[in-house]
Amino acid sequence: GLDHGTWSVLKHMYPKADIPVLQMSIYMEQPPEYHVKVGEELRKLREKGVLIVGSGNIVHNLRKIVWDPNAKAYDWAIEFDEYVKQKIIQRDFKSLTHEAMTTTAGKLSIPTPDHWYPLLYTLGASEKNDEMKFEYSEMQNGSISMRCVSFGMKS
Repeated sequence: GLDHGTWSVLKHMYPKADIPVLQMSIYMEQPPEYHVKVGEELRKLREKGVLIVGSGNIVHNLRKIVWDPNAKAYDWAIEFDEYVKQKIIQRDFKSLTHEAMTTTAGKLSIPTPDHWYPLLYTLGASEKNDEMKFEYSEMQNGSISMRCVSFGMKS
């Protein structure tokens, strides 16, 4: 009963499927700022031990996909993935909210925002003092970034 964007991630994190899961719908008609605000509201759940996962892909352009598993990533995909990485490191979430889809690389990387908005929820749910790390980074099929970022309390 879960969308592939949920179960395809959780099967690696919790292979026994022994945790409760609540999947949210994306309100596509709302602008990026709305999705950051939803993340800010979800932040309160962290205090109750709720893990918030936003899965989508930073670069997700299936129209440009190359089916060779060893395909070289497009220059625009590499450029945009690096731009997002740097903005996350700088904690410049406003640029990711307002400017990401205005460049050529951004428009090619995010042809539709349904795979982009989950990152905005995650950014909104993060705290300024959270430890941030990139858990995984890879480009697949030329036009898909598998970069994973996590935010958590410093130990």
